[in-house]
Amino acid sequence: MHPGASRTFSLPVAGLTPGETVRGRELLVNDEAQGLRFAMRSASVDTDGKGVRDIVRVTIRTADHGTGSEGTCDRFDGPTLYDGPLGAETAGFGDVAMGAHPGDRILAPGQRETLCFEVGMPLDAGNEYQGATTSTSWTIVAEQEAGNP
Repeated sequence: MHPGASRTFSLPVAGLTPGETVRGRELLVNDEAQGLRFAMRSASVDTDGKGVRDIVRVTIRTADHGTGSEGTCDRFDGPTLYDGPLGAETAGFGDVAMGAHPGDRILAPGQRETLCFEVGMPLDAGNEYQGATTSTSWTIVAEQEAGNP
């Protein structure tokens, strides 16, 4: 990642059934000579109007404990960065506005961090959510740590 860079990605969640979860991961690498600070935001749209984004749960963690630079998400036991509803713009961490904010993450020069995602449909989701879809874009925004208090 580079200062001033933003990276957008998606995690497919269409067709989840009650009690089902999907997982994904995103690897971040600071290939700069300076420390970077980053945050993540989401934007979800329910084009079918069923409101599934308001009941779907999201957990974002860092890589599994003890996996080193490989950063696997197999055990899904790393520190939690977010745990709550997907919502319209709810899921994420830190603040993408310039400057230091609670929840922002720091990557030292040459450091890597793996973000692990789990998105799930609650077991008690009603029949009205059958076949419901939502589209979510996750955006990671980075800035140099020095000079941006």
